[in-house]
Amino acid sequence: MFTEVFEAIKAYNTIILHRHGRPDGDALGSQIGLAAILRENFPEKTVYMVGDAPGFFGFMEGAVMDDISDGDYYGALGVILDCGA
Repeated sequence: MFTEVFEAIKAYNTIILHRHGRPDGDALGSQIGLAAILRENFPEKTVYMVGDAPGFFGFMEGAVMDDISDGDYYGALGVILDCGA
């Protein structure tokens, strides 16, 4: 499975990281951590974090979400983290 995920990351120039609404620390930590890993290892890629405001967890470094337009979603890899399934 990791090979498929890695190949998908390599195939897209834009990656958008989603998580559930009203985030808890786990959801934000997953999103912030993966964004940092992707940006460090793939500096040529555009990585967005989207979702509603972090609320109580706004103190976490990197918890500010990106404000992107609908057009930014076209041709991007969407990754959903900590969905609680």
